[in-house]
Amino acid sequence: MKTTFKMLGSDDVWHPKAGARRGNKHALKHGRHTKEARALRARIRDFKQRVKIALALVDEQLKTRSP
Repeated sequence: MKTTFKMLGSDDVWHPKAGARRGNKHALKHGRHTKEARALRARIRDFKQRVKIALALVDEQLKTRSP
C-alpha cells in the first residue's frame, strides 16, 4: 500500500479544505443568516429609514412655524 503523505517543510503551510462536509448537521449554529432573519433585518432597516425621514419632515415643519 502506497501513501501520499508529505512532510511539510518550515516554509510550507498546510491548507485544509474549507467548509463543512456535505450533510453536516452541525453547520447551522444559529439563525442569523437564514432567509427569514435577513428579510426581518431588511424590514427593520427600511422602517428605521422611513422614521428618520418622517422625523426630518416634522422637524422641518416645526422650524418653519413662527412662535
